[in-house]
Amino acid sequence: MTPGASPSDRIRLLIVDDHSVIRYGLRGIFERHRDIEVMGEAAGEQEAFALCRTSPCDVALLDVRLGGGSGVTVVRMLRKFAPTCRAVMLTGYGTERELHDAVEAGAFGCVLKSADPPEIVTAVRTVHAGRRYFSADAARLLAESRFSARLTGREQQVLELMVPGNRNRGIAKALGLTEETVKGHVKQILGKLGVRDRTEAVSTAIRLGLVRVD
Repeated sequence: MTPGASPSDRIRLLIVDDHSVIRYGLRGIFERHRDIEVMGEAAGEQEAFALCRTSPCDVALLDVRLGGGSGVTVVRMLRKFAPTCRAVMLTGYGTERELHDAVEAGAFGCVLKSADPPEIVTAVRTVHAGRRYFSADAARLLAESRFSARLTGREQQVLELMVPGNRNRGIAKALGLTEETVKGHVKQILGKLGVRDRTEAVSTAIRLGLVRVD
C-alpha cells in the first residue's frame, strides 16, 4: 500500500471484463492500495466507451475477450478518444494472436489472469509511469505469436547488436553499412516495437523473446 496518496495523485483505473465475479475480485485487489482508484467498471465495449467519455481514466485493465466484443477494439477506441489512457491486457487464455493484436493496437502491457495480485498491481503502476509491462508468461505467448516476423532480417541483426549497447557507428562497422542506413533501421525498429528509444526497444525485445541475452 502506498500511504498518504491524495486523490489528485491516485491512478484512475478502469476495469473492463464481461464477468462480474472477475471485476469484483479485481476491485477488491486495488481497494487495498490507496494510490489506485477504481473509477469505473465495464462489461463490454460500449459501456467502456461511455465511461471513458464521461470519467477520464489513466489506466484501463482489459480482458482480451469480451462477450460479444473484444478488448482489442477497446484499446483502439482508447487510442482515439482517450489517448492519455494506457491499456493493460488481462487474459486467462492462451490467445497469442489476440495479445499480439492488442500490442499492435497500442496496449502498453499484458498480464495473465493467473498472475499473483501484486504483479497485476505492479503492471498498472508501471504502465501508468509510462513504461511497458509484460509478465513472463504473457511475453512468452507474444513470442509464440511470431511477433518477430514484423522485423526484416537486417532489422533483426541491428536489434541484436543494439542489445550490448552498440551505437550506430559500431553497428554500421559490424554489418558493413553506412551510419545513415543503420539510423534508418533503428527508426523502423522503434516504430515496429512501439517504443520511444533504444533502451526501451532493447528491454521490450528481451521481454518478447525477440533477442537472446547470454
